[in-house]
Amino acid sequence: MAETELYARILGIEAPWRVAAVKLQLGQGQIVIEVEHDPDVPTTCPECGQAVPRHDTRTRRWRHLDTCQYRTIIEAGVPRTSCPKHGTLTMRVSWADGSARLTALFEALVIDWLRDAPIAVVAERLGLSWDQVAGVQERAVQRGLERREVALPEMLAVDETSFQRRHEYVTIVHDPKSASKRVIHVADGRGKGALKGFLSGFSRPERAAVSVVVMDMHEPYIQAVREAIPDGDAKIAFDKYHVAARLGQAVDHVRREEHRALHGLGDNRLKGTKYLWQGGGDGGLGAHLAEQHAGPMGHVVRLGYPLSPGADEGRRYLAVQQPAASRAMRFATWPPPMSPSIPHCSSRSISTRFGERMRTKALPWSGLSSVLV
Repeated sequence: MAETELYARILGIEAPWRVAAVKLQLGQGQIVIEVEHDPDVPTTCPECGQAVPRHDTRTRRWRHLDTCQYRTIIEAGVPRTSCPKHGTLTMRVSWADGSARLTALFEALVIDWLRDAPIAVVAERLGLSWDQVAGVQERAVQRGLERREVALPEMLAVDETSFQRRHEYVTIVHDPKSASKRVIHVADGRGKGALKGFLSGFSRPERAAVSVVVMDMHEPYIQAVREAIPDGDAKIAFDKYHVAARLGQAVDHVRREEHRALHGLGDNRLKGTKYLWQGGGDGGLGAHLAEQHAGPMGHVVRLGYPLSPGADEGRRYLAVQQPAASRAMRFATWPPPMSPSIPHCSSRSISTRFGERMRTKALPWSGLSSVLV
């Protein structure tokens, strides 16, 4: 078998293309495969497919998979067509994509390497530049996006992640009910537009079919769901990590306020209790305060004492329940009367101050507290 026929079969080159010559360049450590378009075959416009005159021919080169230890280059004279409708265009070739300077098989090798190594390492190992490898990755992603049919699932999960030392952020939307947690959208930034732009691309019936959107407490995402999904307020579900973190911060802020006020009155019952409030279990916080304040509330401990004169407000306490398995925070109304030994530490109730720490511009405390109760 002649070497031209061998490489034609290896490369999958068929008419109207043909391998004209194979040149071994030992000094440069490479093999150059010369490919040409049959001059007797009419050229066709790459857009409309009509037979049109040949405008000229441009020589192009592509890096192909190595032949043994030799770098392999495909060099071809690619015709440019002159179409009355679409103008002068370069004909497509079967072994490469668009304006890429790497063959499709070589790009497949690069993509396989990128599964296990970063761009810089792949570029060094294959003798490419960083931009060349990044271009292969970008084209592969674009081809995948063009093939994919995106449907809006019943449940969505939204989050942001950072890269480049936390100077850049992207918004990620995925389907939490799929087996692989399939990512269905990635957008630059973490603003409202990053999520709303994606949701707005679907029809109103498709958006109305979404039943739950899981997210952290990032306000732009809350606003995007409110504006893009019908009855969005009722479909937002905060993940428990961020709710617990916000609750913990609010509890600690109120604890510090109460401790300062009590300390000014010579009462140090909250001293050294920071980590007891953050921990779980029945014995920690309750046992600590039980030594200083005996009361009928059992394992539910009063954090603060409302000063509003109304009877209903006088019966409202912020309570932290600490069962052995988990911890839940809620507003609770308790019938026990106020102990005369408890000082009034602030002009605002504990529930009011706690709510202020939990409130966000996008989500008032009234809405969040209804979820927690």
